Amino acid sequence: RSKVFLQHARRTRAFWSLPTIHHLGCVGHAVIMVNVVFFATEIHGIAVVGAALIVSIYSLSSVASRFMTPVLADRFWGKGVMALAYFLQGITVALLFWTQDPWQFYVFAVLFGIGLGGEMSAFLVINRQYYGMGPVRTVFGFQSMGAGLGMALGGLIGGVIYDILGSYDIAWVISIAASLGGVVAILFLESTSRI
Repeated sequence: RSKVFLQHARRTRAFWSLPTIHHLGCVGHAVIMVNVVFFATEIHGIAVVGAALIVSIYSLSSVASRFMTPVLADRFWGKGVMALAYFLQGITVALLFWTQDPWQFYVFAVLFGIGLGGEMSAFLVINRQYYGMGPVRTVFGFQSMGAGLGMALGGLIGGVIYDILGSYDIAWVISIAASLGGVVAILFLESTSRI
């Protein structure tokens, strides 16, 4: 059953697109997750405790969206909910171009966290919408591989760019572009109205 399912799944655009989408989303948030504390402390002079609070805030705010995104994706338009999460994750990074004070970082963290949690948690619903109750172990494994490569690449990008240019501006642009690229890729997926 798994072999036959995989043969059919590989013929769908979603099979190849979802790992790429997961990759783009993870590049988008890994750039921020790995570099925002250094950015806050070394560039803007925020105390280490305050910078650590940024991580706590986006982690906590992502909890709510990790719960709500699958519920909304299951009830409404899965692709639309997922695209909205990617859009929010990407567009909030633009705030870092103007963020200087601790409270501004905290506002950024709340908004970014909502997008971050939603970005990750819609995949299981989308897989079910595309593949029904099929054995999606391998399908989700490919998506997880895309995510892992995205986390590794995104984490590296910010540090390398800062070491070369002495600024995170290009890294933030890459983060935004990766997340918004994910939005475009999501919108080009097949319809989820038919398994």
